[in-house]
Amino acid sequence: MTNKEIYKALCERENLPLFMQYWWLEGVSAGHEWDVLLVTEEPVAEAEQEQQPKVLAAMPYEITRRWWMRYINQPVLCPYGGIWFAPELEDNAERIDDMCRQLDSQLQALKVRAYGQHFLPGSPAAKSLEQLGYKFSNRRTYILEDVQDLDKVIAGFSRNKRNKLQKNTVTYNVENIDAEEFFQFHHLTVLQKKQKLQYNRETLLVMAEKAAEKGCIRIFGVKSADHELLAAAVVVWDDRSVYQLINTFDHDHPDCGARELLTLEAIKQARELGLKLDFTYHRDYLKHYGAKRAGYFVIQHGSSFHMLLQRFDAWKKRY
Repeated sequence: MTNKEIYKALCERENLPLFMQYWWLEGVSAGHEWDVLLVTEEPVAEAEQEQQPKVLAAMPYEITRRWWMRYINQPVLCPYGGIWFAPELEDNAERIDDMCRQLDSQLQALKVRAYGQHFLPGSPAAKSLEQLGYKFSNRRTYILEDVQDLDKVIAGFSRNKRNKLQKNTVTYNVENIDAEEFFQFHHLTVLQKKQKLQYNRETLLVMAEKAAEKGCIRIFGVKSADHELLAAAVVVWDDRSVYQLINTFDHDHPDCGARELLTLEAIKQARELGLKLDFTYHRDYLKHYGAKRAGYFVIQHGSSFHMLLQRFDAWKKRY
């Protein structure tokens, strides 16, 4: 069996985070080269050679190419990644050290110029990788931990946000939209800023289709009484959190209140599922919704020059 086949079976058995799931990576990495490094337990007997090995650690990765050089970057539409460890080993520092050494050895064998991934907050790999010479950069996201009491959540909004909600809740409608409509709207909103999307239409459509099959995605927009789309978002979830994966708004109407209504709808989605809401990015305006900063980190390896190129390519993937 190939590593990806073993990993697919692992994902079907174990509860991996959403952005590390085999089916998710198949969707967002469509047309790109992705694979996975594994640390497995050796079969105990020759008769068991054809059985699937027990996976102790897994590191999915995507290859980015620049000229003749190859890098490992975080896939687009994947806020978090890193290394998955078998749950029974997460508190065993000695075993974590050993597995990280094995993964590091496999990573070096790939002969990539630089490596960079976003690790989930609290990853047990952090200390082990630091000892192996990996570099850390702190990143921040914003999270609403408890959204069950909606009145309390809204009371935590700034006065400006509450006023915009009160004025526009009746004026606008929140409607589910499809991935195609979202893509076209997002494309237009980035053009307003003279920028371009860092994911393509196929990536979004394939991801959305796969997530819809799993029942863990909602795409919705805020529309005016004339059915003009003013803001839109893609939210996805696992059993850990609801993630506001992408959101955008019409920059010709920045103060119309549609963004506030869009955020409230994402909060309602998290409330319905009984989960926290992770905005998956660091924007200071999110504190005006009562969201709190939470840390995660980027782990990199390679020469300073190649890490700089890798970081630039990773930045270009931001959306």
